[in-house]
Amino acid sequence: QMLTKKDLPKLEPKVEALHFGSISLIPEPGGGTLEALMKREAKKRVISLDPNIRAGMIKNKRQHMARLTRMIAMADIVK
Repeated sequence: QMLTKKDLPKLEPKVEALHFGSISLIPEPGGGTLEALMKREAKKRVISLDPNIRAGMIKNKRQHMARLTRMIAMADIVK
């Protein structure tokens, strides 16, 4: 939950896919950091997204749905 962009690792070419989902996409700064990672890697790797929306945990529905909309557009697989 406390990941920031400076925490993001450089990924080796052998990493073929990334999976994002659920509760980790809600809080900041982690949610924004994961979105940034997806954006950075989307053209190089298969991207899987499982939103698994937990309405009771979302404090700002509009902001969260905007994030999910952007992330769905980048994903190859959406569960």
